[in-house]
Amino acid sequence: MSKSIGNAVSVVEAVERVSPTGLRYFLFMEGVPLQKELLYESFINPESMEVSTEGVMVHGRLIQINDIRLEELIVVANRDLANNLGNLLRRCTGPKINVDQIAPSISEADFHALGQEGTDLFNSLHHLPREVLQHFQRLEFKKGLESIMLTLTRANKLLESKKPWELKKKNKMDDVYLILGACIETLRIVGTIMQPIVPSLSSKLLDRLNVDANQREWTQAIFTEQLENRPLGEDQTQLFKRIPKKELQEEKTENEVEKRSCVLC
Repeated sequence: MSKSIGNAVSVVEAVERVSPTGLRYFLFMEGVPLQKELLYESFINPESMEVSTEGVMVHGRLIQINDIRLEELIVVANRDLANNLGNLLRRCTGPKINVDQIAPSISEADFHALGQEGTDLFNSLHHLPREVLQHFQRLEFKKGLESIMLTLTRANKLLESKKPWELKKKNKMDDVYLILGACIETLRIVGTIMQPIVPSLSSKLLDRLNVDANQREWTQAIFTEQLENRPLGEDQTQLFKRIPKKELQEEKTENEVEKRSCVLC
């Protein structure tokens, strides 16, 4: 793979395009050539990995990463962080649907009351922390993150199926908050177990959900009945900025022109 024809980028370019968080996630998800032991060290101690325009460092050692495909990097960041995770948060906490700006009370029975989709989501959440931890301990980071993304997909499908925005028009707010409660609890658990992978993004997510700083340990990433509504945090800024397809398409067009130019040289 050659950067001369525009299909690979340096770490500096990758950070500029998708942010340190996006690149960090990509390293764990897609297995860019990097020693798995170093990734595991970064999982155990998230602060040991620093991602910046200067490169990727683990315990102060500069790690060489070559041939990062820009298109793949953008697709992964958009798909998982902006769409699957970020959009779910936005749709559950936006003031138009979540009028009272709360994380609603939620019980196991509430999940089952949402039908088979709610039951499937609850079962996924029940097994998720242990399943993901086992994958990570085996250095199977991609499998662990795929399990997380599958759970988020189930939550998004529940939201699409139950259409709380339509229920709100009918003034069925108890039903609206039942759905939002299930999705927000999903986000709480996911945000907690993603802290070692994307610490700053997870912190922002948990802050928005107003999860107490003392309630963010891995052992607390289990379903817990919420007996009372919890007010949401005040930060309503976008969790992860989506990279427009237009920009990617323009770059692909420029790269194609450059390829043809190289052939003619």
